[in-house]
Amino acid sequence: MVLAGCGRLGYGQDAAPPHDAAMDAGPDASIDAALDAAVGPDTSIDASVDASRDAAPEPDATLDASVPVDGGQDAFSAPDAAIPIVCPEGFVLVPGNPLYMDRDFCLSKYEMLDVGGAPRSVPDGAPYLYLNPADGDTACRSLGAGYRLVSNDDWQVIARDIEGVSENWRGYAVGIGGLNLGNVDTNVGGAVDDAHPCDTVGQISAHPSCTDHASSDFWYSRTHLLSSGELVWDLGGNRTEWVTGSHPETPRVYICALSGADQLTFGPAGNYMAGCPVEVGDPSPTYDNARGMGMVEGSGGLRIQRGGAAGLPPGDAHEGLFYANTHPFWDTDHPNTFGLRCVYDPPSGLASPLRLLPAHTTLAAGQSQTLRAHGTRAPVSVRVVTNASGGSLAGLTWTAGSTSGVDDVIEIDDGSAVSQALIHVVPPP
Repeated sequence: MVLAGCGRLGYGQDAAPPHDAAMDAGPDASIDAALDAAVGPDTSIDASVDASRDAAPEPDATLDASVPVDGGQDAFSAPDAAIPIVCPEGFVLVPGNPLYMDRDFCLSKYEMLDVGGAPRSVPDGAPYLYLNPADGDTACRSLGAGYRLVSNDDWQVIARDIEGVSENWRGYAVGIGGLNLGNVDTNVGGAVDDAHPCDTVGQISAHPSCTDHASSDFWYSRTHLLSSGELVWDLGGNRTEWVTGSHPETPRVYICALSGADQLTFGPAGNYMAGCPVEVGDPSPTYDNARGMGMVEGSGGLRIQRGGAAGLPPGDAHEGLFYANTHPFWDTDHPNTFGLRCVYDPPSGLASPLRLLPAHTTLAAGQSQTLRAHGTRAPVSVRVVTNASGGSLAGLTWTAGSTSGVDDVIEIDDGSAVSQALIHVVPPP
């Protein structure tokens, strides 16, 4: 099981000063485990499970009734005999979200770096420097047909996908604690490898225990687990990234306080207002009560930046996966070292096969993970293949039992294909 593990300008009307020092509160080591309402983000996932890992247990005979799939959620049906999507080297599959788009796409796993004057998705190297979203889009399109700069809608699909995977949360359950941020308080730098999400090339790790969800180092893990089962680097930190799109009238608030159209544009799928800092300037924001999501900083501009950046004081709750900046300062070009993130749109007619979401994740004992059928418009039957934790299934929500250190396996069948999801159960951190 792979564990997730893991100079910005923004405010004022006529100027864009650095972060307010009053905001820089240290991380709270406790886990906020008291969400009053269940959260069911819209996520998607590739759900193949290594059969060799599950060969020993006999299937559980428990069957759940057929579950109708909401056509407005994850009903991405594929043409007959379509060719499955294969992402280019250095790119990972992101399942689509019909709230924003009706297709799956490929995302650069890393911030694009300069390799011989061309942008490449590689773990380490010189940054690919560019001034504005138009330059970034031109750079991505130079890679060939189907490539472009990541859009704000793409970012929302990615961020909400990550939000819906229990492994990305400090409490190993959606809505418990917060989402890890990434490289936000050390120097910017390259990735090492997926097994070392705490490290930056050429630097001694300041947060060596970032894969330990009980440690305050957790916040600084540089990777997030997508529902497709792939890891992606530095969406919440290292370098802020330009995206295409515009939404100028968003209030300057923490992401967890957004609602309505602003939440759709910049915020999570779930409701995390309980405990969210009341207003910007609140003297006690922490990674836990701000959910590790960051804030919307600046308003009124026509360009959008997303994600956190390195070099900020520890505990700066401005940063995070959902961070957005629309300050009008950035409507004109200024020297910057922003990161470049490209997407690849596969040709039309490729398959979006049946998948159970998430394909694999880690879940705290006694907590729940909402699963989702992706790639079908037909009702699906659901069954528990392996129930090692003593858990229970209600519709497509799996609640782990009290036994930890084991794997549970859930399976769906739409009459033409079968897909499984593996849930590794651990003690609460």
